[in-house]
Amino acid sequence: MDLIAQAGRQALADAGAPGLAGAIDTVAVLRLFSDTLQAEIDARPHVSLAKQPDGSATLLDQTGERFVANTPRHRELLWDLQDRESLGRRGTVRSEGGRNLFVPDRG
Repeated sequence: MDLIAQAGRQALADAGAPGLAGAIDTVAVLRLFSDTLQAEIDARPHVSLAKQPDGSATLLDQTGERFVANTPRHRELLWDLQDRESLGRRGTVRSEGGRNLFVPDRG
């Protein structure tokens, strides 16, 4: 918590400066950004977000439309996603029962 307190003191001393502080094993996370920095972030181009994606998909692809999805609840799949690099991993995404589901290709 001392890190958060220090960030708070620095923010009060220089209200125009950006800052970011976090603490391990605590609920509190403090983010302090100047209005100028936030305006710069807001002015950047935004990618579109598919609400009901359907079809081929690539995990963490930096191009095209993005989506947020769950994966099937299979222990082996979760271990595989953890143990292997998934950047660029191909699969299929579909909207099902009010949520999106991404199923990675095997291999």
